[in-house]
Amino acid sequence: MSDWKHFIALFLLGSIALSSIALFVGFADYDYHYTYEREVDHFPPRVYPTDYSALQPESQQVVDEALETGRVTRQNGSAIPSVKKSSLPSEGSTETNFGSRLYVNESNLSEIASEGIKRDGRKYLFTASRSFDWTDPRTFGPMLLGLLCGGGVLATIRSSIKDSMVR
Repeated sequence: MSDWKHFIALFLLGSIALSSIALFVGFADYDYHYTYEREVDHFPPRVYPTDYSALQPESQQVVDEALETGRVTRQNGSAIPSVKKSSLPSEGSTETNFGSRLYVNESNLSEIASEGIKRDGRKYLFTASRSFDWTDPRTFGPMLLGLLCGGGVLATIRSSIKDSMVR
C-alpha cells in the first residue's frame, strides 16, 4: 500500500474509533443497584440516615425488595433511595437527616454510596451503585466498534512499517 492509502486508512479508522468513544460516553446504558448490607445499632460517621416514611412509594418498594432479596437492580435509577448532594452537611455540621438522595462523590456517580434507612426503630445499612448494562446495544455497540477500529489502526500501522522495511 502506498503512504497516502495508509494515511487515509489511519485517518478514517482513527476518526471512527474516537467517535465510538464519544458514542459510548454519551449513550451507554447503566443498571442501578441497591444492596442491603446489614442491620446496625448506630450508623457509621459518613452515613446519612433517612426515615423510611420520608421516602417516595417507589423508593420504599426498592428498600422492601432489597431487605427481602439482598439486592435490587433497576434500569432507571430514579427509584433508588440515596441522599441529595445539596443536603450533605457542611464541615462541622452535626445534622444527620438529609432527605432521600446520597451521592458520595460529585465527580463520579458510579462511586458506591452508603445509605442508612431508619424503619420501625431499626437501622439498616445499604449501598447504592451503578454499572454498565452490557446487554444493551447502546453500550456494547460503540465499544465493539471502537475496538475493531482500534485494531484496524494497529493493523494499518503494522502494514505501513512492514512496507517501509521492505523498500
